[in-house]
Amino acid sequence: MKKTLLQPAVCRAIAASVVVLCSVPAFGVLPHNNQFPPGSCPCCGLPLAMIDGGGGYAVGSVPAYTTAVAQVAPPRSMPTPSVAAAPAPAPAALSASPATSISDTINALAGTPAAKPKPSFPELKQRADGYWDVSFEHLASFAFAAPAADAKPKPGSVEQIPANVQHLGGKRVRVSGYMLPMKLERGFVTEFLIIRSPMVCCYGVVPQPNEWVVVKMSARAKKVPPLMDVPLNFYGMLHVGDVYEDNLFAGIYELDGEKVSVE
Repeated sequence: MKKTLLQPAVCRAIAASVVVLCSVPAFGVLPHNNQFPPGSCPCCGLPLAMIDGGGGYAVGSVPAYTTAVAQVAPPRSMPTPSVAAAPAPAPAALSASPATSISDTINALAGTPAAKPKPSFPELKQRADGYWDVSFEHLASFAFAAPAADAKPKPGSVEQIPANVQHLGGKRVRVSGYMLPMKLERGFVTEFLIIRSPMVCCYGVVPQPNEWVVVKMSARAKKVPPLMDVPLNFYGMLHVGDVYEDNLFAGIYELDGEKVSVE
């Protein structure tokens, strides 16, 4: 069975041109549907051209007979009530140093300290079972540009990968994410992608190359059924560096899959 791998950035959404048509028949069920001649919109009176006889209409030019539409009188102006101006509140006491952002200003006015920004690369923690907890906050903590389609393959290249991410290579890790099956044998998944979000592919969201992991399950691993749209934990040895399949760029992370769990 030939392997099929999503190239080069998982599923690329195809944006189709959408033509908005008026689908209301010329004589519908609206109260004023007899005010306009056949072939016109019962709502606005614009002439409509039948498209392929399929019941859809395209808006044309404005006709002279639209005067049949009832004119809506402009609303009467209401007198503005006079309201006594409220006294301006006393300015809140702020520190002499200027606030660096709107949130800092709000926190200063409320008397609460500003929240510290999250680090771009969270601290790594090793589990009791020996696996390192790795998330896409680690894997996707940097910008990565996929190589050009005609570029010479460089398997294992780490040119664009920062040192702290390179150090994840060779570690037994647990990665949380969603499964996108790529190859099945007798109803069980043998190769798949770990993706950051279930919105990838089928819903048109194109991920970055560091937002998926190529997984090939070990022959000794327990059989894994396809489990999509369910958050899962994936265990195995992580490899960091450009991954190629049939000379086509497939990502920058590869996992030797050992097991998959729902917990």
